[in-house]
Amino acid sequence: MLRKELRLRKNADFKNVYENGRSVAGRYVSIYYIKRGDQKGTRIGIVAGKKVGGAVTRNRVKRVLREILSHYQDLLCEEHDIVVVARKRLLTAEFHKISADVGNILKGCGLLKGM
Repeated sequence: MLRKELRLRKNADFKNVYENGRSVAGRYVSIYYIKRGDQKGTRIGIVAGKKVGGAVTRNRVKRVLREILSHYQDLLCEEHDIVVVARKRLLTAEFHKISADVGNILKGCGLLKGM
């Protein structure tokens, strides 16, 4: 579970990341990110739009992504805002494939420490 202070919750924060940040699309997720000026840790927001499915499906997808991101939480570089957007094809994918996709994107963006 992501700690409360490490979650993106305000619409203005999401809007800032979408409009001013960079984006990278993977097979199962798209990741938007922006560097902040403070040293308060990386904040993460997870989005599953209505294209993904109904409420039950979207909540399941968000739980899966939260679990995957909790494994990478200690490895993330400080002072970034990250928004992870689920894509519809995530529904049929296996957990380890989704995890590998998220890891590859984070590594490719330079969001992991020492990589």
